[in-house]
This record gives sequence, C-alpha cells and structure tokens, in this order.
Amino acid sequence: MQMILSSQPLQSRTSGKLFRHSPQPSLLLCLILVFSHLSAFAESDESSYFGVENKVDGALIGILYDIKQNQQREPTKPAGNYKMIWDNAVTDFINSSWDESVLTPFYRVTKALYSQVIYFPTMKADAAPKAFGVADLVEPTYWLVHYKGQIRAPSAGTYRFVGNSDNILAVAINQKTVLVAPHGNNPLRNIEWKSTEPKRDKGIYTGDWFKVQEGDILDLDILIGERPGGGFYARLWWEKQGVEYEKDREGHSILPYFRMSEKSLPESFRDSFPRTEGSPWLGVQ
Repeated sequence: MQMILSSQPLQSRTSGKLFRHSPQPSLLLCLILVFSHLSAFAESDESSYFGVENKVDGALIGILYDIKQNQQREPTKPAGNYKMIWDNAVTDFINSSWDESVLTPFYRVTKALYSQVIYFPTMKADAAPKAFGVADLVEPTYWLVHYKGQIRAPSAGTYRFVGNSDNILAVAINQKTVLVAPHGNNPLRNIEWKSTEPKRDKGIYTGDWFKVQEGDILDLDILIGERPGGGFYARLWWEKQGVEYEKDREGHSILPYFRMSEKSLPESFRDSFPRTEGSPWLGVQ
C-alpha cells in the first residue's frame, strides 16, 4: 500500500486543485484508504485467533516455542537442520506423554496468550509470532504453540476429537494422546499414536473415544505448529457418541468446533469447512 501512495507526492493528491478538476484520484485515494484498513483488520484478525494477552478465567494458556533457537536465542544444533529438529521435538513431546521438559531446550516466548477457541482457518504462518509479539525475534517457520488447561465436557458421555492441520494438531486428555492430525506432506511416522479410522478427505483425522463422567475435570493439552512457513491452519471439532449430526455431501457428520465460551466465531474467522456451534466445553478456573 505504501508503494501506491508514494507513486505521486502526497501534496499533489490532496491539493484543492486536484480534487476540483479530477474527481477520479479522490475516489482512488478513498479506495486506497478503505483497502488499507481492511488489510490491517484482516491481519489483526489472524493474530487474534491465538488468544488474548489479558488472562481469562478458565481459558487455555498458550505458549509459543521457536524450535530454531535455544533459550539463549542461539541457533539450535545441528544448525540448519530444522526440519529434523522440529519433527523430533513434536514426536518426542507427544510420545513422552506430553512432558514439557522435552520443549525446554527451545526458545520459549515469555508472553502467554489465553484462548477459549481452538479453530484456525488457513492463514499466514507469521500470524503466530505476531500474536505473541515476537515477529522481530521469531521467523514464521518451525514454531509450536502448546495450549493447556483444565476443562469439563458439556455433559457426561463418550467423546472424541476430529481435526486437520498444516502442519500439526495434536490433543491429549489427562496426558494421554487422543488425536494426532499432521499435514499429509509431514506424516510424522514415529509418533506412537495412530488413528483407528482411515483419514478422511481434506486431511481430516479421527481421534480416540474417551469417557467422561458427570463433574469430571480433565487435563487438556493441545499442540499446534508450522514447519516450513507460508500457510498454516489447525481445525478442531468434537463428537459425542450417540448424537445424530447433520451430514455433509460426503456423508460425514457436521461437527461442532472446539470452544469454551458461548460466543460464536466472528464472521471473519469462518471458512469453507462445515461446522456447528454445539455446546461449549467449560474451563476450570
């Protein structure tokens, strides 16, 4: 947008003579300003997917890790082989029953974010470093965000999670992995958890069923992340056994997305994937 504005001196665009004798530049300037605001709004929206800075009672806390750097912000070794380092970090973290010490060697961003929704439509990979306020310190590649908290299910019953991602989405209940949904180009074959159902179209994985009794408090861990940069997404839905859901064109259930608030997703957060609101899961303060 700055390139357009600098193609003519600002004075020539705002002088009275220009506006009296040539209305077209005036319209052009208005359009430029409108698109500039829309662009800024969209960019802000992408960052806000990751949560808010002020603590929200019962929300999940999210921590960003940069796998390319250690805690001293030196390049992790072997330097340059970040694909292998990232793959190993994800695999070891999940296989270790979500032991956070696995992530200790990597640069942990001090600022935390608090989120009540885990649903990330396709966006630029730099949205995560921007959201955590470290766009100048963390390049938009080989990063991870670990969300954790305690929750209650909407009601007693048997549930499972469903999701897709680019590059990783994984979920654990009480430190037991119940879903791993990697991108098709990065299958992470050494992760011990495997889905018992075939992968659906659009890279959607189905998780394990788990039972919840009335009043149960569950430890929830969610891992998302991006490997090579470019685009990123992580969509998390949930399903309750015995409930009849509306079907999509392929015959799959249209499921509610994961949220911990009565608030609906803003229109700007929506994408082409079908979903329903469903009842919110309840965060434990």
